[in-house]
Parts: sequence; C-alpha cells; structure tokens
Amino acid sequence: MAGLYQESSGNVSYINNDGYSIIVGKNSATSYPQTTVLVSGNPSTSIATYTKIGKASIDPSLFTTVDSITFEAWFETSSIANAASVRLFNYTDNVTVTDATLTTVSTTGSHQTVTITLPSSNKEYEVHLKLDSSDPSQLAVCHRATVTIYKKELG
Repeated sequence: MAGLYQESSGNVSYINNDGYSIIVGKNSATSYPQTTVLVSGNPSTSIATYTKIGKASIDPSLFTTVDSITFEAWFETSSIANAASVRLFNYTDNVTVTDATLTTVSTTGSHQTVTITLPSSNKEYEVHLKLDSSDPSQLAVCHRATVTIYKKELG
C-alpha cells in the first residue's frame, strides 16, 4: 500500500504504488548519510537479460557538500557456474550508471559497494538483475540494493 511510514529509528520510508520503490531517509533532507533503498526483499530472476527489480528517484542537488555517493548490493546466485549481476540504471537518460555493475558467483551471498557519480539533478533510477544462464531452474537473488550520499566533513 502506498504511503509514508515513520520508523522507530526516526527514518521516514515512502512506498510507491508501483510496488518497487522504497525510499528511506532521515526527517531532514540535509541529514547525512542519506540512503535510498531501491530493493528490499528477495526479488529474483532466472533470465539472462537484465530485469528491473527496484526503482526510485534520486536528486543529489538537494544536498550540499556531497563528498561521495555509493551503490551497494547484497546478492547471490544459486550456482557458482552462473554469475549474477546487479546494475544501477539511469532510467531518465536510458544509460547504465558508469562503474555501477556488480557481479558475483557466490552462493552464500555477496555484499559489494562501489563509489559512483550521479548527475546533480533529479533522475529516476532502476536496479536491474540478471543471471548468466539459460537454465530456468537457476536463480539470481538480490536481497537489498541502496544508493547512499555522504557529506563532506567541514572544518
């Protein structure tokens, strides 16, 4: 169900009607680090082409003194013979975010983080998942994917 939810931690979550987007942030738009959760749960695929599993709007221009931005994913494959790949895709501009494709052959879960650069304006982003296999009994699973904006330390 779409709506705004206040968590006991003070975070605010928004769930869109599309069933994909979960945006988590502090009460103030200037709180750091600012994390946007694009995937939560256990979406999976057995398809060898990228499949959308999450979506959110991110606007780095809302934040001052940005030091870095990271893309982070927790994901796995059902067989070491078949690599699972997760990528951050800029839906607005129809391009994969540079250096934001992560790959694993771990069957017990892989947690990977990469520093990325995003345009300094509001864009729609998707998380895509694929499995390098044509065997429909095999799966790639993404447990969580986030984009986090970190603040420069002033002083």
